[in-house]
Formats: sequence, C-alpha cells, structure tokens
Amino acid sequence: DEFVLVLHATGREDAIAPTLAQIQKAVSTPIHLEGTTLRLSCSIGVAFFNDVNESAETLLRDADIAMYEAKDKGRDQVSFFNQDIIEKREAKKRLREEVEEGIRQGQFCLYYQPQVNMKTGKVVGAEALIRWHHPQRGLVLPGEFLYAVLHDSIMNQIGTWVLEEAVAQLARWLEQGFVLKVSVNISANQFQDPDFIRSMRAILRRYPGVLPSHLKLELLEDAAFTESFDKVQKNIELCGDLGITVALDDFGTGYSSLTHLQRLAVKEVKVDQTFTRGLLSFPKNIAIVSGLMSTALPSRLEVIAEGVEDEETGILLLKLGCEMAQGYFISKPLPAAEFVDWFRQWTPIPSWLKAEPWRLLVSDLPAATAGLVHQHMSEIIVNSLSQLSLFERPVHTAHQCEFGQWYNTLGKERYGQLESFRMIEKAHHRVHVLSAEIIQCRNLDDPASAKFNAKQLYHELPSFISRVDKFLEEIDRG
Repeated sequence: DEFVLVLHATGREDAIAPTLAQIQKAVSTPIHLEGTTLRLSCSIGVAFFNDVNESAETLLRDADIAMYEAKDKGRDQVSFFNQDIIEKREAKKRLREEVEEGIRQGQFCLYYQPQVNMKTGKVVGAEALIRWHHPQRGLVLPGEFLYAVLHDSIMNQIGTWVLEEAVAQLARWLEQGFVLKVSVNISANQFQDPDFIRSMRAILRRYPGVLPSHLKLELLEDAAFTESFDKVQKNIELCGDLGITVALDDFGTGYSSLTHLQRLAVKEVKVDQTFTRGLLSFPKNIAIVSGLMSTALPSRLEVIAEGVEDEETGILLLKLGCEMAQGYFISKPLPAAEFVDWFRQWTPIPSWLKAEPWRLLVSDLPAATAGLVHQHMSEIIVNSLSQLSLFERPVHTAHQCEFGQWYNTLGKERYGQLESFRMIEKAHHRVHVLSAEIIQCRNLDDPASAKFNAKQLYHELPSFISRVDKFLEEIDRG
C-alpha cells in the first residue's frame, strides 16, 4: 500500500528528519491480534516543493521515485529526491537492458567454488556462481549487475537458467565419475513463485542421472522471505519431499535469526563471510558462530562457513565444531573445466585434519581463542612494519582485550586457584606491552627499535600460547 503525506516544512532534510522518525516509529508499533504479533515497516520517499517541481503531479512523481530508491536500500529506509537518484535510475535502466541482451546472446556462465569437509579433507560440493562475459567489460561479477534486476521478472529468468545450467554441469561431472553436491543460490522471490516446484521437477526430469540429493538450494533471507514466510516454508517442505536440500544463506546478516532455524525444515545453514573473515580479529564474531553451533548441532543442522581465507580461521572453526567450509584459502571460484583439475590435485590441510572441537563452557571461549587471536594480531602488527602509512588500528592493553576482560573477571572467579591459570598473566601482559612498543616506535619513525621489539614479541608469544594451552588442557581434563 502507498500513502501520501503533505507537510509544511523548510526545504532542508535535517528539519524534516524528526517528523519522519516519528512516522516510522508509529508504523512500526507492534500490533497484537488473536495471539499473533504483527510488525510493519515503511519505506519513505521525500520530495520538496520548489521552482523545479512546481506542479503537484511533478512533486508526487519525484516523491514516488525517492520511495522506490528507499525500497532498494532495504526495509524501513528514507530517501530524499535529488538529481543523483535520476542519474542512478537511468544507469540502472541501461544496465538492465544490457543484462537482458546478455541473456539473449548467451553471455552468462557459471563458476564453481569448492566446498570441503575440513575435518576429513573430502571435497563434498561446489557452489555455482554466475559470471557475465561482457563484450566490452570482460568478466563481470554478480555484485556489479544483479542489483539492476533484483526485483525484476528477469531475476527469475536468470535464476531458472542458473538452475538448469548447474544441473546440466552436475550431470556431466557424474558421467565423469565426480560425485558431489552442487549448491545454487535462490532468491526468496523466485523460491516462492507458484511455478518454482513444477519447474524444479521438470529440470530434474531432463537429467535423469542427477539425483535430487545431488542438488542444494541456498536461500537468501530477505524482505520477501519474511513477508511471505508461510509460502517459503511450504516450498522448503516440498523440496524436502523431492529429496532436495535447502540451506539458509548468509546467516547472521539481514533478516536471518535463530528463530527461523527452529521453524523451518532446512538441513543446512551458511555462516556469512563477514563473520568468518573477522573471526580472529573480532572475538564477538566467535561468540556468534559458537551460538549458532550450539543451536545447530543438537538439531542435526549442517553448518558451512564461507569466506575462509587462511589456515588459522579453519582451525578456529573446527574447534567451534564447524567442519564444512569454502573460501579463497581452499580455492577461488573456477570455470567447470578448471574445477575438475583442482579436484584431482586437492590436498587436505594437515592442521585441519588434527583439529579437535573444544569441550568448554561458552563463557570460557575468550580463553579458548586467546592463542589464535593474539597470534593473528601480532602478525598484523609485525607485518605493518613494511607499510608506509601510520598504524591506526587500536592496540588494546592486557586489561582491555577480550581475553584480558575475561581473565580479570570470570576467569579469576572460576579458575583463580589454578597455578596454570596464574602463570598466564605476566606472559599476556608482556605480549601487549611489546605490541604497543612496536607501534609506538614505528609511528615515531624508529624502525630499528620496532624491529627489535618485533623479535622480542616473536620470542614471548609462544610462551604465552603454551601457558594458555596448558591451562586449557587442565580444565578440559576436568
């Protein structure tokens, strides 16, 4: 539904902002109806009356354009009409036409990014990712063009092509003896289309060698997902009846929630790469992934982490109980022919094969991750010595870091009587002092002192990690 409000206001955005906030607050007030709580949101487009849009029709048109710009930003957004919006819309329209022509000319292809079980070393699947061989721009990634057709019927057309092409490639691989599961991204709009299940059945009939269990649909939770939850839930169940796995994609962003995991018949959830990539730098991400694992494992939900870009992140994920992963450390997305070559040459990561999950209280995670987190930060600090710009990241003291806060509160309360616990404090303090001195010397243009302290840090860090490991072993034994 669309509504028009005519307000007396100056032509300044900041002057009308409080009124718009009040409107959004009023609209979003929960409505309780027969035991169900309903929550609404509104996208607001604003246009100011001036010499340019001097007629009511022009004013309404501009506000309408701004409203659709707000919708494109996501739910509950505000957008003010300006010339930039017109230019963006024109550019988007031209791009949409190019995409449409690209479909007609067969310019799109699929790349495949491997998915592995880090614990066993086995390649278990691949995610199909669309690419555009643009005649002038070369290979174009999906983030550079899909936004132009995201809420368009063309998006369903692209989605159907991706499904068909992925299943066809899967059939070719199976004929060559490569047995794996292929994942395909599906938008909520396409997934709840009345013809989706029928189309899915028709594609599988055309490739009888492909079992439904070889296919996985990665469903992105967005506004359409939430607004048509019952339809989505029904189609997830129908896919399950066919034998097709459905996974929730990009978990932890947007509209995803642990509540949805408990209500939907999905078999898998994918941790968004924004959490995986920051796992060693942002301890709160560790708590989020740990919380997901504690919900997923009892429910027999498979969890896969995307965005694994180094060996240490893989080790940490395994210690948190997450065995499935994909990311550039394993392999970048590859054309189908190169994927086969990579498959034949893949060698499991030895440290991943040996990693065991922690058996600790969730509240003790800062201790469990202390070694990996401090090693990662030390490498960032030492590597900064070869860079020209100032090091501007905050360097916490031993009391400020996540482990230090745990050590001086819950840790001391729970384990203060253990000698292995008390032995950590000085070594931890020393690591932070040396880190701070390296940055101070570096920023004061004293490279000799910075390099000396870096050598000291590399000498002290193993002692700290060893003491933490000894403490963890003692409490793990119980």
